[in-house]
Amino acid sequence: MKLLKLIKEERTIKPYHKKLIKVMDQQGVSDEVSDMWDFLGSKLDIRNTEEKLEIMHLYKKYYGVEEEELDNLSDDDFSDMGDTSDIEDKKMALALNLDVPPMLLEEQNYTHYGLTVYNNLDDGSDYAVGDDSEAGEAMEEYFDSYVSNVGGIEYIDRWLLDDFIELDSYVVEEYARETAEYRVEDMDEDEVIEEAGYDKDSLESDLENLKDELSDLESEKEDLESELEDLEYDNDEGENDDEIEDLNERISDLEDSIYEKESEIEEKESEIESLYEVAKEELIDKMTEDISDDIESEGVDYFVDNMGYTLEQAVDSFCTFDELGLQSYLAENEDRGNTLGSYDGVEEEEEYDGEWYYIYRVD
Repeated sequence: MKLLKLIKEERTIKPYHKKLIKVMDQQGVSDEVSDMWDFLGSKLDIRNTEEKLEIMHLYKKYYGVEEEELDNLSDDDFSDMGDTSDIEDKKMALALNLDVPPMLLEEQNYTHYGLTVYNNLDDGSDYAVGDDSEAGEAMEEYFDSYVSNVGGIEYIDRWLLDDFIELDSYVVEEYARETAEYRVEDMDEDEVIEEAGYDKDSLESDLENLKDELSDLESEKEDLESELEDLEYDNDEGENDDEIEDLNERISDLEDSIYEKESEIEEKESEIESLYEVAKEELIDKMTEDISDDIESEGVDYFVDNMGYTLEQAVDSFCTFDELGLQSYLAENEDRGNTLGSYDGVEEEEEYDGEWYYIYRVD
């Protein structure tokens, strides 16, 4: 059956037309297309599609009139059977694509991701139809909440996910530092100092050397002071003034050296005393940097492969996930037929009145 031929064909009123319309009226059949189609096929066992369409056209046209008026049917009553002016463009596009009369396409009271759905009364199949913009919007609606609909990111291919997962640098830094602090706290002081690159024995040896040098300076000063005391005791005529002056200068220089040496000793003692804390902080900083570098190198898999996290746990805890970006990418790049054509994965297209419509069988 060719749709265009069926629409344009000239028709003639026959006695059985009137008879069947009266039967339908007597049986209280409504003028709903599905009710008429079901009655003619199931109750009256009429198999010829053209005959059924003719009867349905007449019955709908004269539905509710007095029975006597049905005897006045004429060929003119078929003149508007081919009028498609009041039929939606989508329905016409689908009718052309399926090669079935538009009357047999009944719009459903639900949509397929926003696309209008029609039931083909001829075989019971359902089709979703929309223009290019509507098909794009349907793809966006399909992938809305996609992650939760598929059961979580564990069920999405990694090659799709990776472009939309990014490490949270602040969280990673906090994790790396906490981990480093935990590891360092688990070490004893000598291990911390050694791991940080310090030689405590060498520092203590330097301190002892400084103390020895201080002791030598103090001994030398004592000797000079004793010598000075003797000279001053014997200096009745002032004959030792030059030597006394020289000794005083030397003692003064030694006092300066002693003061400097004491300062060095204090600094060295302070260095040794604070060595653990300094080494600890430096080691934590170094470990933090090393851990951060490892994480940056491996990405989210660092937590999955090394720390026992599931991918979803790792992403939730240490990453930002651009879920909307993923959904938009899928809506723009996934095959529309495979996505929206839930029955057979096919996208059909049909042009009508200068507009292209896209058709998906859904049942």
